[in-house]
Parts: sequence; structure tokens; C-alpha cells
Amino acid sequence: MVPAAFLELPTMLQGLGIRRCLVVTTSNVKPLLEGVFAGIKRFGLEVVEAPSVDREPTVSDLIRVLECARTTKPDLVIGIGGGSVMDVAKIVSVLAEDNRPVHEYFGTDTVPARKVVLICVPTTAGTGSEASPNAIILDEQTLEKKAIISRYLLPDYVILDPELLVSVPPRVTAATGMDALVHCIEAYTNRRAHAMVDEFALAGIRLLAAGLPKAVQNGSDLLARTQTLIGSYFGGLCLGPVGTAGVHALAYPLNGRFGIPHGGCKCFDVTLCGLF
Repeated sequence: MVPAAFLELPTMLQGLGIRRCLVVTTSNVKPLLEGVFAGIKRFGLEVVEAPSVDREPTVSDLIRVLECARTTKPDLVIGIGGGSVMDVAKIVSVLAEDNRPVHEYFGTDTVPARKVVLICVPTTAGTGSEASPNAIILDEQTLEKKAIISRYLLPDYVILDPELLVSVPPRVTAATGMDALVHCIEAYTNRRAHAMVDEFALAGIRLLAAGLPKAVQNGSDLLARTQTLIGSYFGGLCLGPVGTAGVHALAYPLNGRFGIPHGGCKCFDVTLCGLF
């Protein structure tokens, strides 16, 4: 993980023998990727841009990206964005060649083994999706957040580049950072806590405590951005073996039914759980 690491993506893909890559991102991030896309194309690789994921994804949003993948048949899926983007990219990477209804995959170990390469590139420091076997989708029929959990959702490669976070606004930096911090806190205080996972949780708490206030105050502080990015990654590592607890249990219905942003819910919920 180094500044400008993302710019090395074209060279990296050339070494993987990739022919066609599907890029899942947001409309805000897409203009920032033009130089990298041009570099990928210079190596003779085809770049397919999936429909943008500009909100916390619903089943309908996921289906639109899945249809794109099933039509274009990529051998690489890249998720470049926050947790919503990476969750969609992860699911698409395992379901691109499977045509069953999406609802049949909700749960644990329900998806087939992945046949394409998956790369995740976070542009926020919050969900840790790039390090977890989880993906969350909003079922618009029930207004419930539904999870797909599988080891096959873990990416083959992760690029952590703090320069991609420099333009994230203070409000989003704070909300996503709280999400990352809660991942670490809930892992450490969890009834299923594990000594090995505790090390990641404590390291994440220290990094986020040091870097998050500075990143909110000065988005161009690359050291602070690096600390929050690694802290978020450590929080993601905690999600598979230990998981979350009460704060997330309260956050999901607030987000699903009332549209309150996932990260923002944590600022409120962690206080309630702490008092309890």
C-alpha cells in the first residue's frame, strides 16, 4: 500500500493475462479513472464499464450490473469505490455465469466458486469490504438488508491507495470512519472474540483513533488517510471470523427502512449501545 499504487494497475493486469475487464464504480469516481482506463487499453485489454452504483445497492441495481457481466463475459471484475461498489463487484464476480434468481443466494456459502479474477480498490475508509467475505444488498421488496457470505467473495487482489481518498468530503470521511471503527470495536468486544482477531481489531482502533480526526480536518493529509485506510482494512479482516454485534443490528433497519446512510447510523447507534 503506497500513494499512487492504483496507477500501476495497467502493468499489473498485463501480467495476469487478462483480456476483458468489467469495471464497477460510481459516476463520481468514473472521471478520475480515464487515465488508468487508457493505460489498460494501451496494453490491448478491453474495458467494459458497468452501470454506475451511485447508492447503497438494491437487488435491482445488482441485477443491472449482473446483466452487463453476463452479456460481456469478462475474465476480470474490478470494484473501485466504497463498500456499495465493492459489494456489487464481489457478487457479480461469482454470479456472472450463474442464472438463478438473486434471492436464492442470500445466506452463507450459497454461491458457486468464482471463475474470474476479482480486484477491489476502496475509495473510502469504512466498510472494509475489500477484506471481508460479506456483501450486503437492500431487498427493496422487504426493505431489509440481506447478506451473501462466502469465502469466494474475498478478492484476489486489493489495492490500497490513500491518494484515492483525498477528495472524500469531511462528512463522508467521518461517517465511513465511524463504520470502520465500529467494526473493530464490535470485533474486540464480541462474544465470539478471538485472540488472533483481537490483534487486528486493536490495531485498527489505534490507527483510526490517530488518523480519523486529522483526515476529517485535512483531507489532503496522506498519513492520516493511510492510517484510516489500513484501519478500515483491519476492520474488514475482523468481519469474517468474528462479525459484528448490536450497533450493526440497529443500523440495518434504520438504513433499509428510512434511508439513513449506513455509516451515519453508527454515530448514533454506538452511543446507545455504549449506554446499554
